[in-house]
Amino acid sequence: MALPATKQRFEPSTDGQRSASSTIPEAQAFRRVRRAQWGRRILLALLLGILVAGFVGVLGVRTRTAEASSNGYQLEVHFASIARPGVSVPFDIQIQHEGGFSGPVMLVVPASYLSSIDARSPQPEPTSSTSDGDVVAFEFDTPPGDTFGVSWEGEVDPAANVGRREATIAVFDNGSTAVSVSIRTWVLP
Repeated sequence: MALPATKQRFEPSTDGQRSASSTIPEAQAFRRVRRAQWGRRILLALLLGILVAGFVGVLGVRTRTAEASSNGYQLEVHFASIARPGVSVPFDIQIQHEGGFSGPVMLVVPASYLSSIDARSPQPEPTSSTSDGDVVAFEFDTPPGDTFGVSWEGEVDPAANVGRREATIAVFDNGSTAVSVSIRTWVLP
């Protein structure tokens, strides 16, 4: 005589507690689900905003011109105020002196700034250049007329650290600073 097989059935608990062996997922709280949905929406909007900003050029290189006047000299420096690693950046200097220049033009630029933008040799080539480690002094032949310009071709090193680069560009006349201007370049990822 064979015994009938009995199958044990688990019925859902009716007292509000889940059975330990239940495979039915626990119901999420409505507020938690809504908060998660809004979190995903905000993250998606942020990513979309960054994508659109990059597409229209907001995140690219930004340039500025810093100006200063003193002792009959006017100094203008066109530079990258925001730069990115691996991208070419401008670095142009224009000096004006009423009545022309009486001798060679002496321009002083911090060595750290030139190395941070990986500046190649200036155009036009200087007559001489000297460095004391902190600054590089360029001497240019006496230019004709009232205006002299020099430019460097530069590119921020692809391995450059993110941060701020500051420099004070100065024109010297008879051994003392005739005019100077401070600039700041932010390197962003």
